[in-house]
Amino acid sequence: MYQRLIPRPSRFLIFLVLAVSCLWPAALFAQQAEPAVTELHKPKEWVSLDSFAFGPNGKYVAGGMGIFTLNGHVKGGDVVLWAIKGGKVKKIMSGHTAAVTTLAFTADGKQLVSVSPANGEVRVFDVRRGKEKNLFRTPVLDPTWTSVAPLLSADGGSLVHFEQAVLDIAGKPKRITGALEAWDVATGKVRWRRERTHAETVVLSPDGSLVAYYAQELNYKVVDGKVNYSSPNSVVHVLNMADGALVRTIKVGYMPIGGLAFTADNLTLLAVNGSLRQFSVADGKQIRQKVDTGIFGGLTWLKLAGDGSRAALNGRYANDIQLWDLTAKPPKSSQAVLVTGAQQPMRFSDDFSLLACEIKGQPALLKFTGKGKRRR
Repeated sequence: MYQRLIPRPSRFLIFLVLAVSCLWPAALFAQQAEPAVTELHKPKEWVSLDSFAFGPNGKYVAGGMGIFTLNGHVKGGDVVLWAIKGGKVKKIMSGHTAAVTTLAFTADGKQLVSVSPANGEVRVFDVRRGKEKNLFRTPVLDPTWTSVAPLLSADGGSLVHFEQAVLDIAGKPKRITGALEAWDVATGKVRWRRERTHAETVVLSPDGSLVAYYAQELNYKVVDGKVNYSSPNSVVHVLNMADGALVRTIKVGYMPIGGLAFTADNLTLLAVNGSLRQFSVADGKQIRQKVDTGIFGGLTWLKLAGDGSRAALNGRYANDIQLWDLTAKPPKSSQAVLVTGAQQPMRFSDDFSLLACEIKGQPALLKFTGKGKRRR
């Protein structure tokens, strides 16, 4: 009786809706499934992991460690080399006397550059032999004053280092400034130095030819011995890595920038925090539409895919990873990847197929294949 009251086309539509509604939860579960996990073998002496770097040949991933005594004093730092296939330890490179927080392979994959900012050590290791080839020292960073860690170029040839400095304002010392330095890793010498710079976020272009840093520049005037402050200017300076010359100043307004990233062609600069914006390096103007990220409390890290089509970012108080499609207009966030128990440090490979991280204290590689494997 009721079938006669419903036209045949309508009956088909109702059946289709019911079928899709039954399959929808299964489709969602497939999208939310976690990536496949490969555990990286722990060395015998293991305390804290502070950095990752992927080798250019796709065979190895390196991790920088900090090793401490039983009473909490720094004993040293090691660099561990794992085989991506199987996760076995291939080499352990020792020599650092503090935690290794920054790593990069050279372009040919034959050398590995490692940095310990707590004591300024920069060591260059031969990957095949696991032996140290070079050592030089940069100024020591005070982590209670700056969160800007030393930054190595993708090819391991250049090091950008921020040195704190004290500025005298009306007879009173103020630690609101510093100097940005570019070091040549091959020689261990300073290439250039930019004085009176307060950097809060620093990034190098993929080819190492440009460096950009975000700073809230404090405005003040001294009148009759008294300091009058005004609102800071939030700007991003783009410099030439060869000589430190200013290429462009981009005004970003009063918006803290948690992460910066250049596209591979150096034409666009991505600026991310509570919102995601893109700026033209040529004229400093914003291009495309600003979109909200929903991140509260700042970024932990930002990574741009090698081809510039995607971005990955992680919030300081978030346990998921946002993946963004930058080819869409405006950019769109795909479903966030949730990794149970994932911890810092985290590092994506350039093609976004692998994520190196810690999971509940275990170093691991997550493989993104579209067929997730849940970790219990």
